[in-house]
Amino acid sequence: MSDFPGKGKVAVIKTSPETVLQDVERVMELAGFREALPKGPTTALKINISWQTWYPACSSTPWQIEGVGLALKKAGYTDLVGVHNDTVVVDARDGEFNNKHRFVTDKLGIPCIYLYEEQFEWFEYKPKRPFLVLDKVYPQGVFIPKALVGKNIVHLPTVKCVHPDTEVVLADGTLACIADLVEGALKEGGVALLDHDGDTRIPARAALLSLSDGGTLGPQATRYFWRTPLNGRKIWRIRTKTGREVKVSSEHPFLTPQGWQRAATLHVKDRIAIPRRILVNGVRQSLPALSSPNRKQIDPDTLPLKGGRRFSADTQREIVRAYLSGEEVKQIAEAHRASITSVKRIIQQAGVEPRQQRNWAVTAPMQTSPDFWRWVGYFAAEGYLSPKNYFVMVNSDPAIQADYAALTHQLFNTEVTFERGKEAKFRSDQLAEFFAQLGWSAPLKAENKRVPPLLFKCTNEEIAAFLAGYFDGDATIASSSNPNKHSYALVVSSKSERLIKEAQYLLARLGVVSFKKHIWNKVASSAMAKRCYHTLSVYSEDLIRLASHLRLQSRHKQKQLEAAFTIHHDTNWDTSPLPGRIFNTSVLNLAYLKENSVNFPAQR
Repeated sequence: MSDFPGKGKVAVIKTSPETVLQDVERVMELAGFREALPKGPTTALKINISWQTWYPACSSTPWQIEGVGLALKKAGYTDLVGVHNDTVVVDARDGEFNNKHRFVTDKLGIPCIYLYEEQFEWFEYKPKRPFLVLDKVYPQGVFIPKALVGKNIVHLPTVKCVHPDTEVVLADGTLACIADLVEGALKEGGVALLDHDGDTRIPARAALLSLSDGGTLGPQATRYFWRTPLNGRKIWRIRTKTGREVKVSSEHPFLTPQGWQRAATLHVKDRIAIPRRILVNGVRQSLPALSSPNRKQIDPDTLPLKGGRRFSADTQREIVRAYLSGEEVKQIAEAHRASITSVKRIIQQAGVEPRQQRNWAVTAPMQTSPDFWRWVGYFAAEGYLSPKNYFVMVNSDPAIQADYAALTHQLFNTEVTFERGKEAKFRSDQLAEFFAQLGWSAPLKAENKRVPPLLFKCTNEEIAAFLAGYFDGDATIASSSNPNKHSYALVVSSKSERLIKEAQYLLARLGVVSFKKHIWNKVASSAMAKRCYHTLSVYSEDLIRLASHLRLQSRHKQKQLEAAFTIHHDTNWDTSPLPGRIFNTSVLNLAYLKENSVNFPAQR
């Protein structure tokens, strides 16, 4: 413990359960909170909930909230509000009870707001000076809640025990964040066990894909999720040539040609094992059911209709019933010898929303299929779902246009035509809700696209169908520009890093190794601005392997894909995990033979 730190020094206050509230107040005094926070505006306490269930050090602690609240009230800050944002928790309203936050805020008379709820508006923040980094991290713009504008904000920090963005592969093929797995284990009644050395263990029931000592990849039962305190140790970020990246402790083991090695002992250009193929026995999956087009659950028999000169109450009910069943207005008008205007007026007076706003004739398949995923792949490449639930597809290839239109009719009972030679559009609130359940929410655009998680559980045939649609729309397939290295490559780019990362995982399901990287390209509308794009590339023998799974609709791309079969590829980047002694001996022998110009006869 030290006194006021002064310039260039740091104060560390050791606390105890008996004095923690007073110690929190003292920390605030040392930080000079009175000078930083004017008393006029409302003061918002930004409360963090990392997990909905209580877990040490991952959420703002109740004594931290109470200590800050008491110190502010004592200093004359009476207009306080607690603020919650959206996190990995299911609902902050539940999390604030489980983490004992609500008892404190109620005790101090501090109301809380939940910024992720519909009544709170967010807007794009325009800085007075250019961003240094944030505009590159968030190319779609930095959005802030309007409710916080003009308020003091006191952020209540936390310590994260795991990286929430670290993903692992479950036995069924699903990609899952570690944070979500731990949250699920705790919600199911798992109790955190604290060891004498500070490690924390949480009993787990998940089956993960992992690498065995024999070098095979397969499902392994997971007994515990384990947390070890850093205690001053560094976190290492390992990035491979293929673009895969993981953050680990210095002790984390990696399989190399010399055997298992710790992350701290690895060097640039060292080789580590990556899965050439992720073997998952996927199956066709059930799809969400479409919501009822009769949103207001209108029963024509109970409508309080009054008979008129032209149409009795019963006739009006028949008109409403026919419309709700999907019949066209023109067809109904002809059946009742009425004008279209009269039929529309009866439908409107009954409180039924016009069909063009809901596309009631739409259908959806009950199960996944290669045709369904090929349509999804097209839309992932060149589709856009507007805030008003318009599905817009842009492509100028006649073969792809014809296939997309045929699939749209087959799968969704909806007709589309490509206007101006390249754009097709239809509207459906029901299909927008359908795809929202699959992970695509409006507005769906280039920056926020992703692979629907349900695909990870599906068959390799369905994965190949998605990739075929995606590559038909977005990929370029061409021969190398290097005359001394005649080969073909498939390259696809996107503004969405998540989409590219998940596409790389799907390729691994087919046994295809791909390379991920990011590039900065100039924006056409600006001479100075640049935009980050993420690319995925497949070369040589892996392109041949991929070609055996795909059949593209684009004749040009399919022709280029088939041309890759005509070239023999030698690869020198791939390495089998041999024992170190054998690997080193092989490398030395090959170097000797090359130096002494030894040629091997052709083998049959």
